[in-house]
Parts: sequence; C-alpha cells; structure tokens
Amino acid sequence: MQLRSFTSHPFIYQRMLRGADRAAKPGEVVNVYDKGGEYFGRGLYNPRSEIAVRMLTHADVPIDDAFWRAALGRAAELRYLLRIDDVTDAYRLVHAEGDDLSGLIVERYADCLVFEVFALGMYQRAARLAELLGEILPAPASLDHPQHTADRWHVIVRADERIESIEGFKTAPPAEGVPTSTVIRE
Repeated sequence: MQLRSFTSHPFIYQRMLRGADRAAKPGEVVNVYDKGGEYFGRGLYNPRSEIAVRMLTHADVPIDDAFWRAALGRAAELRYLLRIDDVTDAYRLVHAEGDDLSGLIVERYADCLVFEVFALGMYQRAARLAELLGEILPAPASLDHPQHTADRWHVIVRADERIESIEGFKTAPPAEGVPTSTVIRE
C-alpha cells in the first residue's frame, strides 16, 4: 500500500491511499509505504471498508504470534500495574487504538472475555488472540467450572451488525457452555 497522505492516527482511510497491491486480500497484514516510497509500517487491510488500513506498528517487525503476544501482554500489564484486579473482575482489558490494537476491544467479566471486533483482520484472528490471552492472563477465580475451554476462559466474539456489514464478516453465536450471564466482583 502506498499513501497519498497520512497522520499519526492508526486509521488509513481509502482517500489517503495512492495505490494498493491487487494481490492483498481483505484482512491481511500489509506493508505500508509513505508517498515517497519509504517504509511507513504494517497494518490490517480491508478494501471494503472506508478505513482501508488499521495500522499496527511503524516498526519493521513481523506480525506473528510474538507480536500479538507482546501487544496483548502490554495491555494486560498496564491493567495489572493499575491494580484493577484488586477491586473488580470487570474491566476493559484491551482498548483498541489505546493499546495499539486497532479494531479490537476486549472486556473481562469474571471468567468471560468478550471480544468486540471492529475490523475484519481482528475478527479473522480472534480465536488465536483469545488463545494468547489465555496464556498471558492468570486463571480466573472460578476455574472449577467444567465448561471452561482449554485456555480457562469463556470467550465471546461479537460485533455490531453495521460493522459486520461494512467489514464483510458475520460473528457466530457464542459456543455451547458459554454462560448467558455472570456475576462480577466490584
């Protein structure tokens, strides 16, 4: 992807693109170059959306499990530094652009992780991101529930219908065994 213009915000709108690689598929990680042809960073691409690229990094690093684990780990570490767990088990664990994960919000409610996705690329990676969060986070207090997944958390992936239409995906209903309600501590 080559830019016509850019800002420091992680959204690259369609009108800001000078050109796009025709081989790039919706949801893929793409390299982004500034208008002079210099490397600008990497992001998630979606030609269907007005937000054509959601920037993930300006560093020349691979977007692999190590990248995702580090980004999710930084988000979780910030919440632990703030000692949120001391007073509640219901809070926003990942806050999209605020945690350099544009298109993804993750909220914790007791032993449930609710992924709210705003980008096709994040939707495509939600299952793997949930696995990585399961490895990063300590076990929830209610580990004795028999229906917990291998990663010890109930995971729900959701999106607004309008976002699904714009981005080109459809979320599935929650898996069997995921509670329809939960009790939080506050």
